[in-house]
Amino acid sequence: MVVCDSVDALCEAMVGGKEEDVIAWELPFGDAGATRIAEVLQENRSVKKLVLYSCNIEKAGATALAHALRGNSELRSFDYTSNPIGVEGSREIAAVWNKTRTSGSGHHVSSGGKWHDHEPTIFHATAGEVRQKSLQKAENTMAGKTQLQWARSELAARFGPGKSRKLGL
Repeated sequence: MVVCDSVDALCEAMVGGKEEDVIAWELPFGDAGATRIAEVLQENRSVKKLVLYSCNIEKAGATALAHALRGNSELRSFDYTSNPIGVEGSREIAAVWNKTRTSGSGHHVSSGGKWHDHEPTIFHATAGEVRQKSLQKAENTMAGKTQLQWARSELAARFGPGKSRKLGL
């Protein structure tokens, strides 16, 4: 695993072909950096887990990364949590992920995309679940629900009303 402190370091780690887990945490490289990473990712076959947490990636960067995912079937886990990619950016990534990964095969994508100023909800889902959960989260956020309200509604839907109170939520 390598934790990178710049786009150059991240791209270098991916080009080297030895690293399986590559992480960028709160680096504000935005769409330009995401586009550079996408170019390298498209050719890379060694990275199995890529984390781009809170790197200020917006829709253009999400589009570039979605395009790269089409050409890279080796990536098994992709976390782009806390990036303001918007609903359309999330849909693009989810659509490509679902088309290129087999459901139930251990592939994971993690998203919490900041659609508004609410704290993101981080979830891990198999390829078959990610589209449904991403869209549901977007709809809930746009409907003005807070993370706590969303968690309560999820618990109520799964376990019946009152369960969230028993869990202290």
